[in-house]
Amino acid sequence: MKPATLPFGAQIVPPLQGHIGEVNAVVCGLVDGYPVAVTGGDDCTVRVWDMASHRQLGDPLRLDGEVRGLACTVLDGRPVVVAVAGVTVDVWDLGTRQRIGAPLRVSTLLWGVSCTELAGRQVAVTSGAEVLLWDVATGEQISDPLVPYHHDGWIKSVACATVGGAPIAVSADEGATVQVWDLTRREPIGRPLSGRAPLAVATVDGIPLAVCTDDDNRLRLWDLSRRAEARPPLTGSGEPVQALALGAVAGRPVVVTGHYGHAIRVWDLRSGRAVGAPLFDGRDTYSPSSLAVGTLRGRPLVLAANGDGLVRVWDLDAYRALGAQPPARFAKRLPPRWTDPLTGHVYHLTRPLVDEEGDHWEYVDFDGFEPIVAEDPADLRCTFGISRAHEEYGFAGVGPRRKGWSKDADDDDLIGRPILRYHEFRALAGPLSQEQVTALRERYRDATIYAMNMLLEVHLRDDEDGLPLTPHEQDTVLAQHFDICLDVHHSGGRGVTIRVPGPRFDLGSIAPYLTEDGHQGVGARLVDGVLLVELFSNAADDEQPYSDRALWLDRLLPLHADLATGDLAPLYLGWLRAVQDVTDRDIRPRPPIPHTARLDIPQVVALAEFLRLDDWSRAQLAQ
Repeated sequence: MKPATLPFGAQIVPPLQGHIGEVNAVVCGLVDGYPVAVTGGDDCTVRVWDMASHRQLGDPLRLDGEVRGLACTVLDGRPVVVAVAGVTVDVWDLGTRQRIGAPLRVSTLLWGVSCTELAGRQVAVTSGAEVLLWDVATGEQISDPLVPYHHDGWIKSVACATVGGAPIAVSADEGATVQVWDLTRREPIGRPLSGRAPLAVATVDGIPLAVCTDDDNRLRLWDLSRRAEARPPLTGSGEPVQALALGAVAGRPVVVTGHYGHAIRVWDLRSGRAVGAPLFDGRDTYSPSSLAVGTLRGRPLVLAANGDGLVRVWDLDAYRALGAQPPARFAKRLPPRWTDPLTGHVYHLTRPLVDEEGDHWEYVDFDGFEPIVAEDPADLRCTFGISRAHEEYGFAGVGPRRKGWSKDADDDDLIGRPILRYHEFRALAGPLSQEQVTALRERYRDATIYAMNMLLEVHLRDDEDGLPLTPHEQDTVLAQHFDICLDVHHSGGRGVTIRVPGPRFDLGSIAPYLTEDGHQGVGARLVDGVLLVELFSNAADDEQPYSDRALWLDRLLPLHADLATGDLAPLYLGWLRAVQDVTDRDIRPRPPIPHTARLDIPQVVALAEFLRLDDWSRAQLAQ
């Protein structure tokens, strides 16, 4: 199948689609001379993609943890990928898709990986709590860890390069330190450089260059041979940089940056200027978690991994040709109907778009993958895929029937009855079996249930014979079938409950964060031998408790991965929610403050909004 090339911002569609949950890493490689993309995510899989067709090659590679970093290299003439997943290092043959050796285990979480040649052998350099060296062929750790004297917190990024013919590694933490390492001597080279993760390294115009970001969201460019800045920092929109990659467009070196706020920008490293307008998907999606630059038939591509399980692909030559003011519309015509490939729902695109409040919308574009819409008059800075817009705002007669508030309906109307409670479950580790789906549908006949999710809205008088899903039943359904659950009450209460995978911690270790208030904070319980952690908030004066119900869970999904790796930042935010309204909050004993409890991390920002943290609580996070 040849991918369509009707671009919204020069995007090549369809996106790479197969992961369940967030895609954390994407890299480019070659198999038998053909370009491939390799991706890894929260579903504990690595997937290999043919870049010409955007189709997955073979079955996914199953790993022992959530994949955080990938690196492609060549071992004895074979293309291989090195993956870090949880506390393991895995090596796979990309051609045969077979594991090479057994997974290598360490004692702490791993975040990044890069490969280079050292003394005639291929080595992998991993980052996490420390920097480690591994022999790719034998799987043995090489020497002791490189001790991070200057690093503060997790070392999130690592990249390899050659300076003066000698192999080096560059590591960046989440604080403000970039360290250069002599891999031959296994020691730091000089004092650390200023900057923080993310990080990318490449040779540009003969200069070994490291690019990172800083606390002011600028790009810092370091000449590794001189250990000095190659040029003044690049200053853009001021949005936090979540990911970056180095490449070339029309023979000119560029850095591609992915920002909190969804935009992807391309910078000319020689001029220091942005190349054209930001790349924009148009679907109000997640911020990019990883970027890669590759080529297909000589044309440069940028690949962006997101939290919605998709990897989007842009043609950088086509993007450059659009100029600073790309046309507002690319598709010549809209199809009469569109079927959502994820749900099977059919949308009739010849009918007018009028939402539940009576406001008119318009079709902005169609990129071959999904119609893109915006409220009339259209603001191209705020557009949505039609499926999400319908889920949130509702278009009568256009998409599937939708329950909820109806502007002109009274309490007796079957569609317009007010919602009393909203439950949404999501499976992240893998789809439910057909037997599980069938059993759930028979038990909860009013719920919408698919292999990866379950949604149940309780309306007025639906609960005359008791709630169709009691709190105990909600816990049981979550523990037995799903990984995360959103629960919203008409009274203004809302909570997210997470099924904690694996023995990362127990009730005793999280006891300092648990709160006695039954309406705010953190709760935890064991159900069927599974630890469930709930973060909840209540606001009796919330006039629109359901206004964001269709969007909250997507933003909170990364919390599952954080708890799975032992990160207690979500629990600290819950503790803050419980104490922010009490008079003795400044003198109460505090639980340990995780270093990841910061407002420059997207899921922390989302949780702070979800729990309704006030200025006092946010100030505690900023410290």
